[in-house]
Amino acid sequence: IEKAKEDFFHMITHDMRAPLSTLQGYTELLMKKIGPSPATDKYLQSMLYSSRRLRGMIDDILNVTKLERGTMTLQLDNVDAEALITRIKDNHEPVAGPKNIKLAVAPLPSKIHVTADPILLERVITNLMGNSLKFTPGGGSITLSAWEDDKRVFFAVEDTGPGIPENKRKEIFEKYGQMEEHKSQGFGLGLAMCQLTVQLHKGDIWVESEVGKGSKFIFTVSKTMAAPPPPIPSPS
Repeated sequence: IEKAKEDFFHMITHDMRAPLSTLQGYTELLMKKIGPSPATDKYLQSMLYSSRRLRGMIDDILNVTKLERGTMTLQLDNVDAEALITRIKDNHEPVAGPKNIKLAVAPLPSKIHVTADPILLERVITNLMGNSLKFTPGGGSITLSAWEDDKRVFFAVEDTGPGIPENKRKEIFEKYGQMEEHKSQGFGLGLAMCQLTVQLHKGDIWVESEVGKGSKFIFTVSKTMAAPPPPIPSPS
């Protein structure tokens, strides 16, 4: 049954990628053609955000399969931590604004660069941000931050949402693991994908939370991650 479910997910997600790319591409083209306009900005930004979110969910399904099978190959590069979290914050403003949720990037203690897969790293933080946006009530806030020690770079997404009971704080990272009241809000793959991706970066992920006061999801990337050496040119 598990394999049949995986094969079904894999099949439909592959078929969905092409039409979704068309929708996303034409939305971006419209935004360039029309230019900034108060009359259309919020609609086009919402369309673009939704298409990106759906694309991310599709990527998560495919990534979980690859990560579990051990066939995921990291495309390592030098990542500017502040630029990454600022871009993710900006991408989510079209949703946070109408919900009256304040997004912020905490000042970094210093310039932080980390070797990681930039696409997968962005998916992890985007998933954490998306979850916070789902559950943080209007008037709340979400803060992204990054810092480092000698061996690791830390990333965190902190919100003023409902919090997570202590007995659920490990379960939510399991595949299809969701709190009962959240069963209608997605596949339950997002945090599982986050955990598998972080583990591939030789890091850890966890949540610090107080029920009724919010949650802070933190993950690390090891500084021992190294980009592959450039290929040796073949003799002419």
